[in-house]
Amino acid sequence: MFKERKFGFTLIELLAVIVILGILVTIAIPLFNNITQSSRNRSYEVQIERIETAARRWVIENPAEVNNDGITIVLISRLLNGGYFESSEELNNPLTGARMNGCVKIEYNNSYRQFTYEYIDNINNCD
Repeated sequence: MFKERKFGFTLIELLAVIVILGILVTIAIPLFNNITQSSRNRSYEVQIERIETAARRWVIENPAEVNNDGITIVLISRLLNGGYFESSEELNNPLTGARMNGCVKIEYNNSYRQFTYEYIDNINNCD
């Protein structure tokens, strides 16, 4: 007389949910990876800006050491030892996790009467 009610999900319903979740995961993981990578790239750019700002401070505080007719190279280690950064941990490359050991190439442009700053990542290219 009374029908027995069964509670729960059928196998087909469970498989459908698993397939839908799988599709969502395959869409979400690449998006997450792209966001993570773009965040690391932006952090790297900010690190470069911080290094170049330290080099600008170095130029202001050490005008006698700047070559106004050409290029001046300042090693990151010199900026670090000069107190332009609070600690060496600030100089970690967000892309690799390694310490940034390059240099800053400072060039004076007589026409515009201004300095340009360029970070060089490989210390072997700092000559």
